[in-house]
Amino acid sequence: EQMSNEKKKEKEKAVKVSDKDAEGTVLDYLNKNNRPFSAQQIFENLHGGVGKTQAPKVLQTLADRAAIVAKENGKQKIFWKNQDDAADPDQLRELDTESAALSSELERVSGECKQAGDQVRQLTSQLTAEQLEADLARLTEENSRLETKLTGLRGNTVKISEADRKKAETRYSTMRSHWTSRKRKFRDIVGQLGESTGKSVKELLEDIPVETDEDRGVSLGEDLLANIKKKR
Repeated sequence: EQMSNEKKKEKEKAVKVSDKDAEGTVLDYLNKNNRPFSAQQIFENLHGGVGKTQAPKVLQTLADRAAIVAKENGKQKIFWKNQDDAADPDQLRELDTESAALSSELERVSGECKQAGDQVRQLTSQLTAEQLEADLARLTEENSRLETKLTGLRGNTVKISEADRKKAETRYSTMRSHWTSRKRKFRDIVGQLGESTGKSVKELLEDIPVETDEDRGVSLGEDLLANIKKKR
């Protein structure tokens, strides 16, 4: 066992380098491997580049100069690369270019998401398949009914009830009777005015603000209901 300890001491003494060289070796290793390490890990990973007792001393010296960062982690201290000067100008320019590209992509994707959302809202606001089928059946039935009615009108075969026919004939006869009576009374009054004033009917109508059937382009004409009754 004593021989073994002596061999370990001799090996450690053989690999020892100057503190200056060790600082350069350790700093270069931490910069290339951008993650935390303990002093023991540094010693083991450098394989003779720094001594076992020298490693923690060199690491602390670099940390005191802010060349690296040190932090207590439980029972041991860990060290890693100082991130303050991690990016050089070329890296920053690459990051700016990448950031601009990502912003453009984000804007494009956001637009697509908005368009998709609008389409979803439009689809959800439309009628369902069941509602469309119900409307189609209703409109088909309505169309069939109107087609039947149109065919009857074209062939003059549409039938109405006896009560509706009599009601329509009575209303027609009443309206025609009123029209005939008022037209006759108007002519009688205009005739009397003409006799008392010595003016013709035409002259009186020019003085009186009254519109005649002729002015409106209408005519009492023949009695259509009487003609229809004759044909029955």
